[in-house]
Parts: sequence; structure tokens; C-alpha cells
Amino acid sequence: DNDKINENDFFVEKIRDLTKSELNLTESELNEMTGFLSELTQVKEPSKPIHNSVLYTDDRAFLQIGVRAYAFSDPTRVPSFLPAPKMTFDKINNNRGVSFLLSDYTINSFLYIAQLSNLIKIKLTSDSKIEGLPFKIDTEGLSTLVSELSIKYKEKKDCILKIGIPALNVEQPKIFTSVEVVHFEADVEFEIQVVVSDDPFDDPVTAIKSILKIVGHFDPNVKDNELSIEIIYIKAKESIVKETEFETFDNDNFVRQLNSLLEVAKEAMLQPLMRNIKLDALIERFTPFSLMKINYDQKPGFHAVSFDIEKQK
Repeated sequence: DNDKINENDFFVEKIRDLTKSELNLTESELNEMTGFLSELTQVKEPSKPIHNSVLYTDDRAFLQIGVRAYAFSDPTRVPSFLPAPKMTFDKINNNRGVSFLLSDYTINSFLYIAQLSNLIKIKLTSDSKIEGLPFKIDTEGLSTLVSELSIKYKEKKDCILKIGIPALNVEQPKIFTSVEVVHFEADVEFEIQVVVSDDPFDDPVTAIKSILKIVGHFDPNVKDNELSIEIIYIKAKESIVKETEFETFDNDNFVRQLNSLLEVAKEAMLQPLMRNIKLDALIERFTPFSLMKINYDQKPGFHAVSFDIEKQK
């Protein structure tokens, strides 16, 4: 027990020294932070192991933190996702120096903050350079998604493609975690604007604006300190047209073409970026610490991460 207390003190002091040098906090602010960290450090009694095939030798955890709270309070809007479940540390967590539990409820509340802040959006133009994009951002290229563009615009025009999650009047983006997959769903605004004039002061024309019901299944795994997130699928379940300049618009065909594009983008652009992410190298780049024996488990309603930590030599 004395050894564990010494480990706690060692960790807290290392965090204190790092924070003091990087953030230039006052002594009173440092003392307040140190007291908070000291309260968080605790050793849990080992519980029933999840995987019986794994052999555990000792209980050497010196920092265990579980976060299941709602990160943001909005009295005008009730969260549309499930509250946090009961979270427990398992024996594999007690066999690592540091363990961290994070609930879907907390993650969803951060997604809600990002939504209200209007941060989840991208804007592409004909000048955008995106490796692997199978079409150009103009009426000719985007007609693979919206065939009506090539009918209305006989001459090729530059376009602006806007994709994002609106702050209001749509469902909150959210995840649901099971032991098999992480389910994600969001209402995404998709808008194509056509640049019809060479005058930079003229506004582009909205060809189509739609709210897409996007769903996806993901399977995160950590092996040899590398994170890989397999995209099982991602697709648009539905398109709700909000605005269009076309007299007739084939919404069903638009959804089919969009899902075909999402499949191509998943394999050619998204999936390669989400495989073999070296977590230890990432931490070493931005902190004076090294992480070892990283373990990740997804549980119903929350995520469990544990690892050993030491100062870089």
C-alpha cells in the first residue's frame, strides 16, 4: 500500500511539474490542481475479469478515472441520448498503471457542444485539393451525384459543396456503444451551390440543399499500441430536401448515388487514415511520457482504456 501511495505522489508531482513549465500557472492554481489529481488517484479492488483466457499477475494500478457526467447543461433542451450506465473497472484495468473509463453520455454531450458551436462542417470548392476524390467540384463532376445538374447547366460551372451538422432544427449527433460495434448517427446538411456569375459580389445559386440521415458502424481496436478503427459501413438512410432550384428532383436516385460515393470514399479515403495509428508515438510527440501495453475495451455504453506510463529517457 505504501508503494502505491508513493506511485500516486510520483505521478501527481510529475503532472504538476509539467503543467507548471508548460502553462505558467500560479502557485495557488497549481495547488488546486494537485489537490484535484490527488483525489482522483485511487486503487480499486479487482473485479471479475472480462476475458478468462488472459492471465493477470498483480494489481498495480495507481490512477483510475471514470467520466460519466454530462459535460454541458442546456436548460432549454433535453438531451436526446441515453444517460450514462454504471461503469466498473475490470481486472485488466488493475493490471495497468493508468485506467480511464469514458461514457457514451459524456462523448455525446461533447458532440452536442460541437453541434451548437457550428464546428462540424466543411466547405469544398473547385480549388480544393482532396486526394482520392473521384470527381471535381463543378456541375459536370457533381452530376454523378445530382444528374439534374448536367441537364440544367449545359456549360460547366464551378460549384461550392457544403457539408455539416446544423446547430438547430436537426437531431443531435450521437453514438451508442456495444461490445461488438460503435454505432453513430447524425443529421447532416448537404448543399450544392453553383457559381453562375463571374462577379465575386454575386451570390451563388443553391441547386440542392438536403438533410441526410447518416448512420455508421465502427469497430475500434488497439493492438501493439496501434489504434485501428474499422468502418463496417456508413450510409445515408434518408434525404429530406429543404431547397432546390430543379422543377423535378429524383431524391431516391440521389440517395443511391450518394451511398455509392460513400462506399468509394470509405475504402479509398477514410479507412486508410483510420488504420495503424501509433498511439505511443503520438503521445511521445506532445508529452514527456511514453505509453506501453495500451489496452482498449468497448462495453455497453462506455469505453475502457488502460496503459502503463513512464517518463521518456
